[in-house]
Amino acid sequence: MEYDVIVVGLGPAGSTISYHLAKEGARVLGLDRCDFPRKKPCGGALSPRTIQAIPFDIKDTYVKTVYGGIFTFAGGDRLSLERESPLSHMTTRLCFDHFLLKESAKVGVSIRTGLVVESFRESTDSVTVVTSHGSFSGKYLIGADGVNSMVERALHPRHRRRRIIAQEMDIPVPDPLADDPQRFLYVDFGIIPRGYGWIFPKGDHLNVGIAGLNLSGREVKQAAGSFLSSHPALAEADFGNWYGYSLSLPFSERLPLARGRIFLCGEAAGLVDPFTGEGIYFAVESAKMAAPLVIEALRGRNGASLKYDQSVKARFYPEFRWAYHLMRLATTFPRITYQIIKDHRQVMPAYFRLISGETTYQQTVENLKKKLKRYLAEKIGLNSKA
Repeated sequence: MEYDVIVVGLGPAGSTISYHLAKEGARVLGLDRCDFPRKKPCGGALSPRTIQAIPFDIKDTYVKTVYGGIFTFAGGDRLSLERESPLSHMTTRLCFDHFLLKESAKVGVSIRTGLVVESFRESTDSVTVVTSHGSFSGKYLIGADGVNSMVERALHPRHRRRRIIAQEMDIPVPDPLADDPQRFLYVDFGIIPRGYGWIFPKGDHLNVGIAGLNLSGREVKQAAGSFLSSHPALAEADFGNWYGYSLSLPFSERLPLARGRIFLCGEAAGLVDPFTGEGIYFAVESAKMAAPLVIEALRGRNGASLKYDQSVKARFYPEFRWAYHLMRLATTFPRITYQIIKDHRQVMPAYFRLISGETTYQQTVENLKKKLKRYLAEKIGLNSKA
């Protein structure tokens, strides 16, 4: 059987585009190397804008709802901020990805899991995908196979991704272990150079992690051990195993996100927020942007791959650039960044609005730069009138 579209990778991007394509009548085959449900390292924080972007109810995947954050520098004084509406709904990728997969199957997507995609061949009118369990043919191929995407490597053979290196573990705890780990996200800015640590509540466990830019896996793992020992809520916890992984930073604008019959979505396309590491929102949104263009291509219209490349970059890349500036600012001057947050409590509500999609990185960065200039002027005595 020849399919209209073959989707490689059935995480949030792959399942979302499969769902939208099948709803429009396309014959879709979804492939993944793992059998579902499967564990995947991820903080699992679903922002309000992510939930809004998903076309069906996902409340059954929530394991905890948080309303604020606790911020500290190297385990020191803690700053707590809370708001009335949810900041984030927490999930596990074991549950969330499986839920999306089942929703795509309900609308007619053919699912094949437990096989490895080895290569593909593109011809003038089709794409043949070679797997460990045989070959499949389709008119278009979607690469949604994550940070180590085989499809992306074939499309950009000389490209080397810039990566954020991370380590995380899930720690079982009584619920609640303590009020703050179960009610808030916890972020430590000073636990590692050029990075941060986090504790995310998941009901019956805590997701604990460390991530950093331009760091080795050994540096991250050493900092992770210090992070665990520095937090009082974790002192009596039963530690598990660390899971190492990486997050992709956005690609250069010169690299196409689609070409010919091949489209990249989600982290396979490098669509990850450089500051927060959020990827699920961009996975879902890029899939939603690609789906109607692939349908147009199936109906004989030209230029779908170029339209997709241009529209994704126009929508996300300006914000990614500002996010990268903010990430460099926060990781180069972590103590000052934390002090600004502590001295100017309106900064974190602005950040909450940012991750909820209520404001932009440009507005947030410009505001933070002004506060940084005033803060430095006051500290070195240049602002005598303040």
